[in-house]
Amino acid sequence: MADYAVGPEELARLSLAQDAEQFPPPAIHSPGVIPVDITTKFADAVKTLEPGELVKDGFFTLFESVSALEIMDPKMDSGCVAPGEKFEEEYDVSRRLLPEEVLGIIDELICHEISWHLGYPLSQTLFTSVYVEALSMPDPVNISEAQFVRSSKSENKTEPMLQILRAYCLGMLKGCSYVNERIKLEHYYEEEDFVTNTYNRTLLRRLSTRNIHSALHEAEGLLDLLKEDVPEEILQGLSARLRLRRIFLDAAESPENKGDFAKAQAPWIEGVGILQVIEKTHALAKDVDEAFSAKLQRKLASTMPPRPIVKLDFKAAFSHLSRMFEDGREVINVLKYTDSQCLLVIIVTLRTYDFI
Repeated sequence: MADYAVGPEELARLSLAQDAEQFPPPAIHSPGVIPVDITTKFADAVKTLEPGELVKDGFFTLFESVSALEIMDPKMDSGCVAPGEKFEEEYDVSRRLLPEEVLGIIDELICHEISWHLGYPLSQTLFTSVYVEALSMPDPVNISEAQFVRSSKSENKTEPMLQILRAYCLGMLKGCSYVNERIKLEHYYEEEDFVTNTYNRTLLRRLSTRNIHSALHEAEGLLDLLKEDVPEEILQGLSARLRLRRIFLDAAESPENKGDFAKAQAPWIEGVGILQVIEKTHALAKDVDEAFSAKLQRKLASTMPPRPIVKLDFKAAFSHLSRMFEDGREVINVLKYTDSQCLLVIIVTLRTYDFI
């Protein structure tokens, strides 16, 4: 992908300058040939073109045409910037957030996470979050480096709302890492069933799950200190969402507990129990649309053209999330099989009800 913004006039001038250096005009001394310098006329003609407008000669091959379309075409060139638009995303991840705004950002992240589970790539979902990008790049070596702002003097390390959002994002990315690695071990059709490409992001693979659990517990402890300043319903909503991340991490690690049926099923049962709180408190959330930007696709290691952000309604996302936990709770029952016939009946039943 191109990572620059050049207007048509400047592009033409650079092209002519490079051609003049690499391919000097031939020495023509034939009386029947009169060379004419068209540089000025060509530059004047280019000025009449609007940004993104193209002129195609009839002798252009298909390859040349496609190559030309990729440059300065907003649909193909992620480096193309409209007049007056900034190339870099200027959202400040260290800005103070209201509790309602943290609820809104988390609920939008839930929508993006579910969109990813449904088969959309990370580039159009979770990786459009400026907070996720700040945590992911550069890849943190330890939990202390996993901050929105990598500075020892940063105030966001002591800002309660930012710490709560940080803990949620850490748990979410680690949970997605488990899911991604698990699916890559199974049979699937990439970009038809699921997209495992992480675009040179590690999803916090180097951070231990134990440290992320500690960060989630610390964030829940911060909520207890805010009881006098934040309405109780909002605190309940934030607490439920942090618990959701802890529960999902436990559920993602359940294959390690496959010998213990009760322990493997417990996270799914607990998750179903807190979903009602999340649904109830969603009405208190305040959207922060500027915290998500398609510009972040320019930083991803990808050969795909820029694509719009996937917008999944919270109601639809919550329905899929609820179904995920209900199915997870039921599918663990497969561990109760007593013989091959019993196992076959369980699998056929789950297929019938579209659990797997």
